[in-house]
Amino acid sequence: MTDGMANEIERAEAAIVEAIRVRELELDNLKQALIRVQSGLAAKPGALAHTSEFAACGITAGTERLLAEHGELRTREIADRLLAGGIQTRSKHFVATVHATLRNAPRRFRYRHANDRQLLWSSTGETGSHRRE
Repeated sequence: MTDGMANEIERAEAAIVEAIRVRELELDNLKQALIRVQSGLAAKPGALAHTSEFAACGITAGTERLLAEHGELRTREIADRLLAGGIQTRSKHFVATVHATLRNAPRRFRYRHANDRQLLWSSTGETGSHRRE
């Protein structure tokens, strides 16, 4: 095999590897879109950009990180940000799943009712049962 042929094979191999990488990213995006649609969170204008920030997190750990960064958030905002961050779920009603998870972790999270009667969640280090402000 000549040097020219070896270089051509290397270029072809690199092009194929890059094409596979691009298709895998497209497939990951399609899987996330399917999860959002199944969760009733179909993408809409102004939707959050998708990352893999929460791909290895559970709801509790991901929410702790979100609340540390953003302060108070509504349940739907938490769910949307977790999904956009790549959290893996099979839940058909992810907002309800997030709500139930946070309600079942009163030592980590507290809530209060916002003006629109939705719950605003914040992180807490206190112990005890559900606390309302």
